[in-house]
Amino acid sequence: MKIAITSLIAIAVLSFASLGWSDFILTGNEYLELDSSTIHHDVGILYDSSSVDIKPGGSVDDLYANDSSSVSFSGGEIRGRLFAYDTSSVDMSGGTVTFLHARGSGTLKVSGGDVINNLRTYGNSNATIIGGTMDNVEVCDTSHSVISGGSMGMLYALDSSLVTVSGGEITKKLLAEEDSKVMIYGGSMDQLSVSDSSNVTVAGGTIPYLNASDTSLVTLYGYDFRVTAGLSMDNGRLLGTGILTGKWWTDEALWSMNISSSSNATVQVVSITNPIFGDANHDGIVNDIDAMILATYWQTAAYVTWEMGDFNGDGDVDDIDATLLAVNWQQVAGEASSIPEPSAIIALVMGSLIFGLCRWRIG
Repeated sequence: MKIAITSLIAIAVLSFASLGWSDFILTGNEYLELDSSTIHHDVGILYDSSSVDIKPGGSVDDLYANDSSSVSFSGGEIRGRLFAYDTSSVDMSGGTVTFLHARGSGTLKVSGGDVINNLRTYGNSNATIIGGTMDNVEVCDTSHSVISGGSMGMLYALDSSLVTVSGGEITKKLLAEEDSKVMIYGGSMDQLSVSDSSNVTVAGGTIPYLNASDTSLVTLYGYDFRVTAGLSMDNGRLLGTGILTGKWWTDEALWSMNISSSSNATVQVVSITNPIFGDANHDGIVNDIDAMILATYWQTAAYVTWEMGDFNGDGDVDDIDATLLAVNWQQVAGEASSIPEPSAIIALVMGSLIFGLCRWRIG
């Protein structure tokens, strides 16, 4: 279907060109630069490993990247669509575009500029947002998005998508629906709304209002939790409607949250007073269980959490995290312990990984 669509686009481009419109198709390793010295283009299509560089003053109506092509967008204007298909990539640091979409395994990186309408990901595509402004961000299907900066009106996590938020501003609402998974470690939003069977983890950020419905699950990691009249706590589960106050273990900041949940939704708190770097499962000790968890996600380079071994919060599970686990090896909360060489723990991690793979093959 995708081949048919892009073929139709190519035919349309050639038809436009016959009418005198200015268009381009790039193949192979061809490269094109658009800036204030070049003419306006109506439609552009990239195939193979071709690339286009749009700089201040450059303009095109619609741009479609296919195969392993790449788009660098540091200025200028795309008046309509910028779509990334297959394994193509878009790096946007400036300029304006109306629609920015990724499909297939396309990759979007946004560090600046303005997306006038929406940024949307489908399929197995992914987006990294560290800056810029967007009206709406929609994460669909099984796509992934990591948000550490920028500003957007609405953020939608739909289908079975995965969203990680560690910074930035959501001026309206983060809406998690269907079977989506959202992890929040920072940033700010006006409201968090969770429904269907979505699973949301919160360990930081500013969230004045939380609404949970259907069979959704929301887990808040922090300490010093207090409830007001109308809201009660039963073995960590919050019941009713009211205000919850507490502190995030990540920054110790005091916050308050107005919580409303239906009877079949689960909103729960997990108290973490003094987390130990390396304690992936929050059981109060850094041991071989944590090493096994880190081994399971070893060298994973995106969409990871503390509970997966990313103890320094940089989005990777690597030797830095193994070192943090090493310096706290066998430490129990509130106690000091001897410190083994980080290389020894890395060896343990790799040994745990090999052991896990062997058990998987035998099973």
